[in-house]
Parts: sequence; C-alpha cells; structure tokens
Amino acid sequence: MKIGISSRNEENRHQILTYLNCLQKMGTLFKTKEYICGTDLLDDLNRGLRFDVIFLDVDFENVAKKIRELDRDVMLVFMSDLCNHVFNAFEMNALQYLLKPINSCLFFNTLKRAFELWHEKKRVFVAKYKQQIKQILLKNIVYIECYNWSYVGNVLKFV
Repeated sequence: MKIGISSRNEENRHQILTYLNCLQKMGTLFKTKEYICGTDLLDDLNRGLRFDVIFLDVDFENVAKKIRELDRDVMLVFMSDLCNHVFNAFEMNALQYLLKPINSCLFFNTLKRAFELWHEKKRVFVAKYKQQIKQILLKNIVYIECYNWSYVGNVLKFV
C-alpha cells in the first residue's frame, strides 16, 4: 500500500509516521511519501505517481478536489483542528475525518479500514482463456455465465 501524507505541520506528519512505524515493526508493509504543501503532491500525481491513501490537511480543500479529478479511487483522510469542515470532506467521499491531535485508536481503525478496502480492490477472478491464465479484478466483472463447464462473461476490462 502506498500512503501520502500532506500537511504543513511537521508535528502532524511526524505523528502519522510514528504510528505507521509501529505498524511496520509488526510486519505491515507500505511505502510513504511526505509533502509540506499540496502543490508538490499534485505535481507528483500529475507525473503519474499514485497513492492508495492520502492523509491531507482539510485546509487543502482545493487540492483535494484536484486529487479527486486525477484519481477517483484514492482514499482521502482529512485532518483538522476543527470539525467545521467535516461535511465538505465527506462530499469528496473521504474515508475519514480525523481531529488533531490524532487519536491513535482512531488512526489505527482508519488504517485498518483502508487496508480492508485496499485488499478488496485487489481481489481477482482467475480464469483460463485461450490457453492463457487471466486475472480479472472482481470490481471489473459485471456477470459470469457458465455453459458446459465453460464460462462466458461480460468484463469491463482485462487486467
């Protein structure tokens, strides 16, 4: 899993990295990249870098909108000192809205949910097709029919 952390506040970035380091010590694998400003994050996204989860200061709302334009699937976790932006965050289909200082229990529960959703996105249907083994993401399958032990289906795209 790839995790982006975008916050002007060094303490917030450090706190998230500390929590993530605890998970890595327990064997959870992921890559992280930190950003001090949202424009640097957008530059990387425009170059093709993709994240599975991005922790983002809520005052980067314009950045979040641009992120959504570039990547509809990324899970956004907003962070703020105040709860007055919570509705805006969920209009952008945020995974979570965390109040600062970030509670460790809430952080780990949010990351657990993110891992579960990430794994769900990666689930595949394996099929033999024209002497080749194909892996098709479950989310891309519309339906599957079976005739005489052969399947025929409608797939949005092959992966």
